[in-house]
Amino acid sequence: MYSQNYLLFTEVQHWIILNGKIIK
Repeated sequence: MYSQNYLLFTEVQHWIILNGKIIK
């Protein structure tokens, strides 16, 4: 479960970073 939540968190963080680059 822990690794699953961690993976989900990294995916969300990566998506946010990509969106930030696209928006800016």
